[in-house]
Amino acid sequence: MEYCSKFIIPGKPQGKARLRYARRGQCVSTYTSKKPQSYEALVRYCAANTREQKGLKPIFTDMSISIKAYLQIPKSYSKNEGTVA
Repeated sequence: MEYCSKFIIPGKPQGKARLRYARRGQCVSTYTSKKPQSYEALVRYCAANTREQKGLKPIFTDMSISIKAYLQIPKSYSKNEGTVA
């Protein structure tokens, strides 16, 4: 069974943050900061919401993902670089 599902995540695209390490007594624990956790929750919510609206079942197999991210041109770019970007 092959199907396509598209959804939009509002806001600025954000990358996956690396794990942080904290020493707690003699142990070391790992954690992810709050900002990436909340963005991951937003992505999960958007995907689940779209799946529910379309009546699709959860996916338990391998899948392929295509991502289009639209970013603003940085202010540090010159006018010439901005037109090329």
